Amino acid sequence: MKDIFIDNNIAKNFANPADQNYKELIQWLLDYNEDEDNDAYLVASNKLLKEYLSSSYNCSRPTSIPVIISTLTIQGRLLKVNNQELKEFMTTNFTKKNY
Repeated sequence: MKDIFIDNNIAKNFANPADQNYKELIQWLLDYNEDEDNDAYLVASNKLLKEYLSSSYNCSRPTSIPVIISTLTIQGRLLKVNNQELKEFMTTNFTKKNY
């Protein structure tokens, strides 16, 4: 799977995924491989993490975004970026045609 952006409007639905595509995305995030090239990493800013967690506050379902964030943090697969790094990434990698 290629890099994707997971908006909070999508992440808040992880607790009760009805669509098979959601289920496959969640499984991809949760599967841990020793081979780093095949692992999923979540890259997020503090602002986005706050949005994720506030939209699913107190949700402990095994597929909820707080559980996914916790799992990825423990496994070293959550990468935090600051606003400046995010801005530089967006201006370097995306044009208006990309989003």
